[in-house]
Amino acid sequence: MKFYACLPSPLLLCLTLFLAACSTTGAGRGGDLPPMDAAFFRQADQAWERFLDVSRTGEAMTGPFRVSANLYYAGDEGTQRVSAYFWGNGEPALPLRLDIRGGMGTVLAAVREDERIFSAYVPSDKAVYFMPRAEGNLLAFDVPLPFSLGELSLLFTGRYKDFFFNSHEEAMPQAVPAEQGNIRYALRDVPLGGSLTLSSLGLPLSWSQPGGTGWTISIEYAEDSTRTTPQRLRFAHAATGRKATVVLRELARTEPFTPDQLELTFPPDTEPRRIVNQPEKSHE
Repeated sequence: MKFYACLPSPLLLCLTLFLAACSTTGAGRGGDLPPMDAAFFRQADQAWERFLDVSRTGEAMTGPFRVSANLYYAGDEGTQRVSAYFWGNGEPALPLRLDIRGGMGTVLAAVREDERIFSAYVPSDKAVYFMPRAEGNLLAFDVPLPFSLGELSLLFTGRYKDFFFNSHEEAMPQAVPAEQGNIRYALRDVPLGGSLTLSSLGLPLSWSQPGGTGWTISIEYAEDSTRTTPQRLRFAHAATGRKATVVLRELARTEPFTPDQLELTFPPDTEPRRIVNQPEKSHE
């Protein structure tokens, strides 16, 4: 005997109407998206696929690189402007080298990151500072860049998926519309949790930590160019007001660097000093 044959007629009528509604609207299986929602989902999905394509292009170009940049930042002594030269072999990703230079090419700091140690030689202090790589970045030297050299190399060379996600996960995060036709994605359960805004072309435009009091990154690209690597990046910390701007003058693909070119050299009487990073270093 069928179950619904035992139901009183009013209940049978209600059940019939409910099943008919489900078959018409799809309510029992999630249903179809309203037209506007469906159009936005297609747009968000297309932008996400383009983001992955852009990142794959960056990964395909992995290899020796040299970045020349200008760095502007607000430190304890006011706004600073320095030149930065950043290089590495790409694969293997480490070691990496960075020179920060002032006027007349004077080296203010020479930085190296390998699998274990982040170290920086500061000639004016006659000291080389070091910390475990997991803690290492330029915040300890009053430069508001809360990322390791390895992370910055991913960002500067257009390997965006590796920078933001550090995984092989390629499922599209939850998306909502943003200004000027862009799309904002919620990043959860990843190292750089927060909010990532992409253009319709899949280019990252901004990222911010959750809560509105942490770090933000704004990314600009060269106009009338097909390059998908950044031209200008702005870093800011909302709670402290610290900020930095990196203008990438050149991203060059080079011949492999020798071990000596990736070493950090300093006089034998240089004093080693262990340093502790500043509290707002975290971007997790």
